[in-house]
Amino acid sequence: MVSTQPLEAADKEAYEALLSDKDAIIAQKEAKINSLEQRVSYLERQLYGKKAEKFIKPDAQDRWLDFEGFDMLPREAEAAEEAEKELKATREAIIARKKARRQHPTRKSLPENLAREEVHIYPEGNNLEEWALLPGEDVAELLMH
Repeated sequence: MVSTQPLEAADKEAYEALLSDKDAIIAQKEAKINSLEQRVSYLERQLYGKKAEKFIKPDAQDRWLDFEGFDMLPREAEAAEEAEKELKATREAIIARKKARRQHPTRKSLPENLAREEVHIYPEGNNLEEWALLPGEDVAELLMH
């Protein structure tokens, strides 16, 4: 009978060799994936990043269609007029809303049938003649209970 222990040791060494080969292949694949991901991100930055928004000068060899000499069709003219009317109405509505927000409610004046008493208030220790020389005055109506 053949002993099983040397075979098990050989099997274990072969298994470990296979594992190390597998790990090496995985490491190579991960390196390749990382390099490809970096390349894709670079290309995305080139395509969608700041450089994509650069102004490209028009080529002199390109042909341009000139619509300057053509008139608008009647349907197009009507559509343009309607669009212009809508824009004007929208602008007027916006202006009206802004004016409505600016207007603050004011207090109604007191009824005329109420008795009125005029009281002048001056700081203490001042000459009344000096106050008479100052222009304007501040008037407030108060309703006393």
